[in-house]
Amino acid sequence: FRGIGNVADMPGIYSTVRRLIDDAIAKAMVTPNRIAMQIGDDPKVDLARLRNPPPEGVLSIRVTKAVGLEGKDFSLSTPTSDPYVQVKVGGESWKTPTVMKTCDPVWEEDNFHDFVVFSSEQGVQIDVFDWDRIGADDPLGSINNYTVRDFIALAGRGPQPWKLEARTDGDDPPPEEARLFLEVTWLWLVHPLKGKEVPGTCKYVLSFKIDECGGLPHTGLGDNFRVRCSAKFTDISRETKAGWSKWTSKVMPKTLENIRKLHTSGCSNRIIAEVAEIDEELIDEFLKHCAVSTNDEEWLQKLTDASHARERCCNPQFE
Repeated sequence: FRGIGNVADMPGIYSTVRRLIDDAIAKAMVTPNRIAMQIGDDPKVDLARLRNPPPEGVLSIRVTKAVGLEGKDFSLSTPTSDPYVQVKVGGESWKTPTVMKTCDPVWEEDNFHDFVVFSSEQGVQIDVFDWDRIGADDPLGSINNYTVRDFIALAGRGPQPWKLEARTDGDDPPPEEARLFLEVTWLWLVHPLKGKEVPGTCKYVLSFKIDECGGLPHTGLGDNFRVRCSAKFTDISRETKAGWSKWTSKVMPKTLENIRKLHTSGCSNRIIAEVAEIDEELIDEFLKHCAVSTNDEEWLQKLTDASHARERCCNPQFE
């Protein structure tokens, strides 16, 4: 950072800024988030499905313990740490509770998380940190450069030791004996679910698509809407991205000629505006400057944009 941005290099602030940047990028373009653009006019192309692909399976990671971690905190006897583990799979992140004052932590509660996986090539990043009350947390080691496919290969084998490496090139390497023990479970998702429930451990992923809402109150031109869905008896809640109005242009080349004919027949601009569903001010301006067929393409676009803005908000669509 430069100039006034140097403030972001201060301890504590730097890590917060980096985390916000990472989260913003992840929400935009890290799987399952995608940037999808419609090139043609094929009505069979569903942008919502392109931007929200169906999942392949569920990767469950259980953090059991770590051994041989470096002591980052000063102590009268032996240096110690307050370790916790942060796991990122694609755009989703989760972390364990902090175990205080130990270099050989054991996690017995809240030590696993289920990640919905959309591609076996998604990256997996696991970091061990020493929690600090003041300033940025100290890195204690990481598991880098692995994909979901690498973890699937070890599924069902119980807790396995993973060697910890430096998180970045600028970090000191952890002790040679530092290890993190992980237990991995992988569940393929069956599409669609048929027949009786499969014996043994089962997990279900509920996926549904919200196409549009109708009859919502008019709260202002250009307003966006979101829908929040919650599962009963749980704290699970998801919110859609912003929706926009369902709209098709009512302004066509013939519209301009009809406006001229109504004006010639003696209709007031107020009546013409109501019939064409266009603001009266624009009708006044159009008839004042374009009573004859000049610059029709420019005015057609101008009236189309105005009509879009006028109707944008009461029937949002979602992707």
